[in-house]
Amino acid sequence: MSIVFIIGTFIVLLGAGIYGTTMDKFAIWKFVLFSVPLLTYIIVMFSSRDRLRFILLSLIIFLPFIGLKIPPGSLGLTVFDVLMFFTFFLLLAEKLGAKREIVLIPTHHDWFPLFLLIPSALTSISYFNSLGSLISIGEIYLAYVLLVNFVSEKEFIERLHLNLAFALIIVCLFVLLEKATGINFNYGAAHSGQYMQVDKYVVHRTAGIFQDPQKAAQFIGVIMTYLIVVNCRKTFQNSFYMLVSNVAIALSIPALFITVSRAAIFGSMAVSAVFFLFFNKAGLVGKLFMGCALCLVLVFGWLAGGKDVVLSKVLPASTLRRLEKSSDDIQGRTRVWEDSWRVFKSSPLTGIGPGNYREFFFQENPNLREFFAHGGFVPDMPESGYLKILYEVGIIGSIGCIYFFFRFMGTAAGNFIIQADKHLVSLCIASIAAMLVFLATFITIFTVSDKRNAMIVPLLAAIVFAGSGRPKTPMGAVNGVRSL
Repeated sequence: MSIVFIIGTFIVLLGAGIYGTTMDKFAIWKFVLFSVPLLTYIIVMFSSRDRLRFILLSLIIFLPFIGLKIPPGSLGLTVFDVLMFFTFFLLLAEKLGAKREIVLIPTHHDWFPLFLLIPSALTSISYFNSLGSLISIGEIYLAYVLLVNFVSEKEFIERLHLNLAFALIIVCLFVLLEKATGINFNYGAAHSGQYMQVDKYVVHRTAGIFQDPQKAAQFIGVIMTYLIVVNCRKTFQNSFYMLVSNVAIALSIPALFITVSRAAIFGSMAVSAVFFLFFNKAGLVGKLFMGCALCLVLVFGWLAGGKDVVLSKVLPASTLRRLEKSSDDIQGRTRVWEDSWRVFKSSPLTGIGPGNYREFFFQENPNLREFFAHGGFVPDMPESGYLKILYEVGIIGSIGCIYFFFRFMGTAAGNFIIQADKHLVSLCIASIAAMLVFLATFITIFTVSDKRNAMIVPLLAAIVFAGSGRPKTPMGAVNGVRSL
């Protein structure tokens, strides 16, 4: 029945699309473009035996597309919003129906950082903006809850990593295609910071389906580093997974370089090299051999022609030119940080409210609102993800973020020290490496405004916090996690 319905739906919507194209009505074609896959997805989801598992696995593999806006776009709803809408009601239905044990609030550690956001929300300079930000945070938390309920299953975690590798391949292919063709794949929106002037040269930075090259670079760098460590630890032996993940890693290296994001390039390369050298399973002799080989290559390369020659042979020209501008960029960002410090001083304890950085300048100078409405640029962050958090949620809210970070690192390190389970140890090591790259790339831009980047945090957190139940227990029965 469902197959017949899907085919019939395809025929009807395809006819509408053809009509819209022939009548030069792009709105109809755009509606069809989104309606066909979305309606098909909903039908398949409801016909699935395990809808929550289906949503989660599809969310990971289609991670590059969760930012797509649902037509007509005036409401600002995205694919991710729709998925989380269904997730919320499915979780609630299964919890109330007692079909299986569902964890909605894993531990008090999970809601403590969220609780510290309340003072900031109550003292916000714009409740509307803060409400939108809190809804986005709630959606990310919902994704985390969904992950927590599944990562204790060994079979599921292997499938999740396979889907994650496919997602990385998709992102890298779009970045490489943009470099080759010059086509903008960013959902029809303009790229931010795509071209940079360095002396007489114009540096082209590709972002693929991301709006900003730095956000694309963070996604690629973090996932690439994670998969490198997972593979060198020989965590999964499935040959198909190894093939897909190695292809993803191979594509991510050139894709990362042509984003020309210095923090992502050097952060991911340095962390990957260190963790590959010290945490792979090649044994002590193998580690010493790889370390000596790496040192010899660097020394001989340096002596052969100096660092400039070595770098020119390894790095693309656009990346080299961006490196030449590093000192100027640092000075520029420092000036922005100094100029924006008054935002923090206006409300140091509770901040100006989530999502209100731009609103602060609108209220400070009302003319900027009209300037922005006519296409002018007014920044929504102070050239730093950390400062944006500090300014918007203040010292109290920032304590919650710091608490989350130390809990994440402490739990991952603790699992490594006690050597509870070989799979868990490997995944915790990989999660630490990925989080270090994430933190490095968060210095200069608030990347989590993009849900694709934001999803990295609950993914790593669920693996580390809820992974201690693998592989002993079924879904929901995670060691150390109580059910609501």
